[in-house]
Amino acid sequence: MVVKIAHFNRQLLTNIFGRLFLSLRFAYRNIATKEKAIKTIKDNEFIVVGHNHWAEVDEKNHFACCGAILYGFAQYLTIDLTSGKITLHEEWY
Repeated sequence: MVVKIAHFNRQLLTNIFGRLFLSLRFAYRNIATKEKAIKTIKDNEFIVVGHNHWAEVDEKNHFACCGAILYGFAQYLTIDLTSGKITLHEEWY
């Protein structure tokens, strides 16, 4: 029951405040992950992580997070294998 209440509250806050609420809720998760990734990246590598719930493409640091699909908001990445270009997409559903 507690989980259902928490999800209801998150959905309500997302409906009221939109992307702002989601960014405050999830964007901080990439900070520690990115710091660890940067330390392990070798030349010509690009690290793509998931399950941080906030999509990000940081080409300077060769880091990307694929985001999440939740509360009516979807973030995801597409990777063009011919060019190596990573594109971040955001959509409301």
